[in-house]
Amino acid sequence: MKNNFLFCILILVSILFCSCSSVFSAGVSGKIVDAEIQKINTVYDAVRVDKYCIMPDHIHFILSIDTDENGRTQFAPTISRVMKQFKGSITKQVGRPIWQKSFYDHGIRNQQDYDEIWQY
Repeated sequence: MKNNFLFCILILVSILFCSCSSVFSAGVSGKIVDAEIQKINTVYDAVRVDKYCIMPDHIHFILSIDTDENGRTQFAPTISRVMKQFKGSITKQVGRPIWQKSFYDHGIRNQQDYDEIWQY
């Protein structure tokens, strides 16, 4: 974990149809989601997925946004942009929309916050 907690964010993304039987299980959709999470690290130079957990009907992940020596983000996309690309790519591969429109995010402020969020 880097020292700059202001740019570390918990994201919670939920699927649209909770009645689906484990959309994010080890099935095809789960593999697509896992591959797309891994891809975030390569698509955006300044964004890194620290940790993630694919649940049956949602995903938890912690993103870090790199900063320069002054604490400013350098060429970093917005979280909304990252989520839009992430959800759109998966929707295209799965062949149907599976996501709720929004997502929940929480700025992680310190190591204790980081540790408590990840334990959850």
